[in-house]
Amino acid sequence: MDQKKLRPATVGGGEGAWRAAQFSPKITKKPVEVIDDFKEICLGDWEGLTTREVNNRYPGCYEARGKNLDTYRPPGGESFIDLQQRVWPVFSDIAESGSRLAVIVAHAGVNRVILCRILGINVKKLFIVSQPYACVNIIDCNNGTYSLRATLVQPSDPFVKNM
Repeated sequence: MDQKKLRPATVGGGEGAWRAAQFSPKITKKPVEVIDDFKEICLGDWEGLTTREVNNRYPGCYEARGKNLDTYRPPGGESFIDLQQRVWPVFSDIAESGSRLAVIVAHAGVNRVILCRILGINVKKLFIVSQPYACVNIIDCNNGTYSLRATLVQPSDPFVKNM
């Protein structure tokens, strides 16, 4: 990687993303920058509950969310549309900030809403966008036009190392 073109790594909140981002300075030689807008979707009152607990405390709500995945908000939480509206402006600012490369470490939901926007997929279908743990998505931005160069790449892949 051309270190001169690389901006500091950006990470959303959460322990898992933060742990993953700790590897970034070894690759980028730059500090990690935390941007709260890249935090995973807020589940509000459902946060930390199992599916069973949600079903017991909020009968019918889990099923309603499944039917309206894009717009359903758990009590005190946000929908996937809300998440996309929170994440996209920050992502596009980073992507369009110049010719520098950016490393963004985020949760699967954040990655999915970004990829849905780039690929023109309705957020209602975001789970068709696979995002296994620790995968890498390589996105190009040229004058505000986005393209997905590679997805589901593992960090150890030579493709990533040779960027």
